[in-house]
Amino acid sequence: MDKFVKEETAAKREYQTNYYIKNKESIAAYNKSYRKAKKKESTKLDSKKTFPYSQYWKVSYSCLFPKGNSIKFKSVIIARSEANAKKFLFKKIKEDTPDLEVSGIRISMFDKSTLIRGKKISTLNWLDIKNSAFPNELNVLFKYNESN
Repeated sequence: MDKFVKEETAAKREYQTNYYIKNKESIAAYNKSYRKAKKKESTKLDSKKTFPYSQYWKVSYSCLFPKGNSIKFKSVIIARSEANAKKFLFKKIKEDTPDLEVSGIRISMFDKSTLIRGKKISTLNWLDIKNSAFPNELNVLFKYNESN
């Protein structure tokens, strides 16, 4: 029985190799067209766009302390637009520590295609994002230190 299975798999392998050699160009054309169709279009947002309901925004920024040292942070802000998220960030940081300077702000919106450490966002991740978003009941801006 094992001999029959080995012969059958060898025959399949030989057939596949011959098929690939004969149809190499058409297979390459198909793969190329498939990759083009799969390619994701840029999802760059217009920073002035205001959504009809609040979105979750990932904000990466650097805080410059008076002593000269700088620390990079990430926070989640819920707002209707990128501009509003930026306003909320500046207002809250000035409220907490007036002598702190913020620079290097990068803002992106969380959506279903967002990856966290190379993986799609799970339901538990969405709950964590929702619970840590500012403004919240505690009026606390949660900061994740990137250098750790």
